[in-house]
Amino acid sequence: MRYFLRALKYFVYIIVLAAILIVLLVLLQGGSFDIDTLFIQGKRSIYMMLGIFAVLSAIYPAIGYQKRSISFDCGWDELKPDLISVMKERRFKVENDMGNMITFISDGGAARFLRMYEDRITVEVTGGVMLLEGHRRNLIRVIYDIDTLLKNKKEEKDSASLSE
Repeated sequence: MRYFLRALKYFVYIIVLAAILIVLLVLLQGGSFDIDTLFIQGKRSIYMMLGIFAVLSAIYPAIGYQKRSISFDCGWDELKPDLISVMKERRFKVENDMGNMITFISDGGAARFLRMYEDRITVEVTGGVMLLEGHRRNLIRVIYDIDTLLKNKKEEKDSASLSE
């Protein structure tokens, strides 16, 4: 059901963007809003564009969202506050904290709107593995920061064990 809703949101989003673009082009060129003069094949062109938009919006959720896993060797209780601070740096806030599962949403209202409220990143922990799920672009940035955090924690741990 979530996939269908995402596809429907993208379909509406693409139609609105295309309509704005067409209106701007017509206004800048001083043309007519008559469909038969605006498009070579008239109404048939509209149906073809809607078909293309439907295909694009049906495919995008499959490639735009993903799951990734990260292994870590420290305790979850030790890592959790650092993870929350990393997410705050990326302008995400905690939406829901259920112990081994945390969901984050974007901090800004405009950013949430532009992402069509599809900005949720879910972090689920099982053993020493974090499973992250969300929009690909956001997820890649967050995973990079979490990897950096884990490397720094490991270096701190190794340097503390060497100094003992």
